[in-house]
Amino acid sequence: LEPLEGVELQISYAGEILVKSPSLASGFFQNGVFVPLSLVDGFFATGDLGELHASRLQVFGRKSEQIITGGKKVSPLELDEALQELPGILDAAAVGLEDPEWGEVVCAAIIPDPLAAFSEETAKASLKMNLEGYKIPKRWVALPEIPRTASGKVERKKLETLVKDALEKKNTA
Repeated sequence: LEPLEGVELQISYAGEILVKSPSLASGFFQNGVFVPLSLVDGFFATGDLGELHASRLQVFGRKSEQIITGGKKVSPLELDEALQELPGILDAAAVGLEDPEWGEVVCAAIIPDPLAAFSEETAKASLKMNLEGYKIPKRWVALPEIPRTASGKVERKKLETLVKDALEKKNTA
C-alpha cells in the first residue's frame, strides 16, 4: 500500500504503524463524551503492525492479535498464509491459546480438504522449511469453517472460541 497524499507514516520501535494527517480525526464520542485521540508528536498509533519499504507499507495485522509464545512474537497473518499453502487444507488460520508454560501456544485451525490427505506431521515438516520453530503450531484443530468478516478478515475472537470448544469436546470424548 502507498499512503495517500498528505499522509505521513512511521513505524514505532515495536513495529506499530503510526499515522499523521490533516484529515485525521481529533477524537471520538464514547457514551456521549468526546474523547480526544492520543497523539505523540502529531502521530496516531493505529494498533496495526507493519513495515515501510521505501514509500510502500506492508501490514502484518493487529497488535492485539499478535501471539506471544515463550516471549517471542508470532504474526497470525504470516502463519495464516503459510498454513493455507499446505496440501490437504482448504482454509486455515492461527490463534494463540493461553498456556501456563509458554504464555500462549500457537494453534492452527484448519478446514481439511475431503478430497486430499492431510498429515499434521507432513504439515509441520513443511512449515519448518520456511518458518522459525517457535512459529510452528503446537496444536491443530479441524473445524467446519473459519469465521470471517464480510471483507474476508479472520474473526480471531470467534475463532479462538471455536477452537477452545473443539479442544474441549476432543478432551471429553
